[in-house]
Amino acid sequence: MNQLLTELPKLEADYARLKIDQVSVEEVIHESRNLYEQWPKMDVDRKRSIVEAIFEKIEIDERDGQGKINITYSGLTSSEELCKSQQQMAPATSMRRLSCQK
Repeated sequence: MNQLLTELPKLEADYARLKIDQVSVEEVIHESRNLYEQWPKMDVDRKRSIVEAIFEKIEIDERDGQGKINITYSGLTSSEELCKSQQQMAPATSMRRLSCQK
């Protein structure tokens, strides 16, 4: 019983962290949808500033006759923390780098 009572505060803290992480994920989804809806109405300079804030590097590699796009997301602290929490909850769904075929 004492071991369970000792473990309870840690479990409660873990539960609270998971709830906060879920709220953060929901906020990112909400903001992403909002960005998607507003994108066609934005001028080129505003779009460029958003892309520069989100992505660190975008490379297009056309060697070997295959078009490959490598995207590296920005290393913002909040994004890193979100990514880490997502990796802990679902490792297969979260990526720091994304490669796409043309």
